[in-house]
Order: sequence, then C-alpha cells, then structure tokens
Amino acid sequence: MIIGAGGHGRVIADLLNACCCARIKGFIDDSPKSSVIDDLPILGKIAELGRIINSLNGETSALIVGIGDNSMRNHIVSQITSVLVRYNARFLTVKHPSASVSSSVSLGEGTVIIPQAAINTNAVIGNHAIINTSSSVDHDCIIGDFAHISPGVHLAGGVQVGEDAHVGIGACVLPGVQIGKWSVIGAGSVVTRDIPERVVAYGVPAKVQRVL
Repeated sequence: MIIGAGGHGRVIADLLNACCCARIKGFIDDSPKSSVIDDLPILGKIAELGRIINSLNGETSALIVGIGDNSMRNHIVSQITSVLVRYNARFLTVKHPSASVSSSVSLGEGTVIIPQAAINTNAVIGNHAIINTSSSVDHDCIIGDFAHISPGVHLAGGVQVGEDAHVGIGACVLPGVQIGKWSVIGAGSVVTRDIPERVVAYGVPAKVQRVL
C-alpha cells in the first residue's frame, strides 16, 4: 500500500511495478481526486489504516509513505507507526532496478531510491528518505531520516545531510560539507561550506538567505 496518491506516490507505484517486489493493493489518501488512480483503487483514508490492514485477511502488509514533503512525511509516519505495530505490518524500502547502490550501503526503512540514482561505498541513508532521479551520493555520505535528495543532486564524499533537510534540484555539495537538520538548499546551488540547521541557503556559492 502507498500512502499518498499524488505525484510522488504515483512515482513509487511505477517503481514498485518495475521492481516486481510487491503487489500494490492501492493508495491511501485523505483527499483523492478519484476513486481509482493509475488503475489502483483508493482504499480509504489514513485514519482508516487499521481497518484497511485488518480487511486483508491475514496477508502480510507492507506500506510506504509516498509524500514528497519532508515534514508531512515525518508527521504521517509518526501518526501511523503504532498502527503498523499493532497489526504486524511494516514499512517497505524500495530501490529501482536502474539505481546503482553499493553492497556496503545502509538503507533505512521506508526509504525510496528512484531510477538512475547512484549511492556509493559505505554511505548511510536514514529512514523514510528520498534519493531522487539521477542523483548521486558518494562514498561515506550520511543522509538523515526524512531527508530529500532531489533529482540531479550530486553529493561528494563524506557529505552529511541532516534529518528533514531538502537539497534542491541540481545542487552540488562539496566533500565533507554538513547540511543541518530541516534546512533547504535551493536548486542549482553549489554548497562549499557547512550550512546550519533550519535555514534556507542558495546561490553559487550557497549562502544563508533566511532562517526557518
């Protein structure tokens, strides 16, 4: 099952179909545009998750949160974790077949690796993170829980991206740089030095523009 039937949720549905690793039962969405989206049914709302899992008649349930917004994804995971424990369900981690992921990489639960991404030796990817299309995460990087590495981002070796941080499309981060929790890096930026927590930074080189 996929929570969220918007753009990112539908990308995950395509990814799961490409993996052939799970049969998708449908979407869970509080405000769906239709009762069927991309040939998959809307099973109900988030508040109905327990009932939905219970209706599967003992099938093992795996679920992934298909919400691109970090704070919303974090909130939903916090909201439903106890339900998954109660019904013996679990979060699914998914990697597209075209992604290149070293065997020494650690991937957290609920994390999604989108097509053409590359993750190199000894990188650590936290829980419920997104490594998006054609991005690269080099050796020994650490990506925090709920972080989003956008399409076309390049992280050099040893970069650390904090929990809930968002690195915008096409940004480049130089070796060893640390990006603080909840911070946002603007699209196309070149990050040459550490960025503190809860700020927006952008430019070439990236500079802090405002505090969140």
